[in-house]
Amino acid sequence: MKNKTALVIGLLLCSWMLKAQDIGSTLPSFRELSTPENGLLIIDFFATTCSNCIAAIPKLNKLQQQYPDRLKIVLVSEESKERVSTFFARNEFAKGNRLPLITDDTTLSGYFKHQTLPHVVWVKENRVVAITDGEFIQQSYIQDVLEGNIPAMPVKNDYPAFDYSKPLNINLDQQANYSVLQGYREGASLKYGRDSMTSQRSIREYMINVPVTAAFLYAQMATRKLPYMKQTRMIFENVPKERFIRQQKDLPMALWERKYAISYESVLPDSLSEQERMKVIMADLNLKLGLHMRIENRSIPCWVVDSAVTPVIAFSPDSTWSKTRLSDFLFQLDISSPDSPPVINKVDGDKQVWVRKWKDLEGLKEIMRLNGLRLTETDEVTEVLVIGKAN
Repeated sequence: MKNKTALVIGLLLCSWMLKAQDIGSTLPSFRELSTPENGLLIIDFFATTCSNCIAAIPKLNKLQQQYPDRLKIVLVSEESKERVSTFFARNEFAKGNRLPLITDDTTLSGYFKHQTLPHVVWVKENRVVAITDGEFIQQSYIQDVLEGNIPAMPVKNDYPAFDYSKPLNINLDQQANYSVLQGYREGASLKYGRDSMTSQRSIREYMINVPVTAAFLYAQMATRKLPYMKQTRMIFENVPKERFIRQQKDLPMALWERKYAISYESVLPDSLSEQERMKVIMADLNLKLGLHMRIENRSIPCWVVDSAVTPVIAFSPDSTWSKTRLSDFLFQLDISSPDSPPVINKVDGDKQVWVRKWKDLEGLKEIMRLNGLRLTETDEVTEVLVIGKAN
């Protein structure tokens, strides 16, 4: 009897947890999650390892101060209280936090299941009105929800049921080679894939919900080695930049993707090599999109790192310093600074260097100098992605 009771409770709990993720479902009573009267409760799931989560904490505190009586933002983490407290005490973004904090969580994260962070649940009048990523926590969206005008916020679903094995266009003759270009597909995540169609002696290549530039570069990198193609390595000729790179920083990426991301598939003979297939795909993308995307050598502003003429300065690094390979450090520098010029490494060999955090370009130059290196801001001929209209 005891086992049967436990089973019934377990089944009820599972049913309760599944329904809770639906928009419009009622939030059960949690002591820590009281909703302000006629107000809005925002549950923000985070982790100390999520840089975007931590960087947003000052903004969240400011929003809470703007709506002291009608808004309640609660931070929730599955990590231990000790770990979170220690991290918050030391981190420059988190140490001033005044928001309620729930640690050691298993209940809420089970109730609102997710795989990626931040994961944000919006609750008004004890009902879930939205489930989003962190970029939607803005004054304009909060104000709309408080006024009863729930804005169009795509539901963040980390468990999509999209079947990537099915062709994008089921009306086409699947026995023939073909290609299809469509827009954003709801219910799917960003994904690149390849299926071998043995019976047709064909290969299906597909890209779902990807930016145009990412689609082209994915194909291009199968044909040649490229440097990290950040946005400062892209040149736009008579085309709107917003179509390819989000320019409105207050526009959540989820909305930008639904407007500009593409879904594409191509079925080609398996007698073609991967490089041959990808060259066909690049040409097809340009044709279908009315573009002329290509890799060229152009002179653009760069950060050039080379060996300094002056001798290495002797110094004793303290605990704020760590040692790493120069190539790893410069690659991380390139990808972590999307708006900075591309980094060009002209140092012979791959030496070990001492590194630490820096606040500005001068601080970065000082790190280079202490390692016997020099960082110069100069124009350099390097590979870029040029995007223009088709002729």
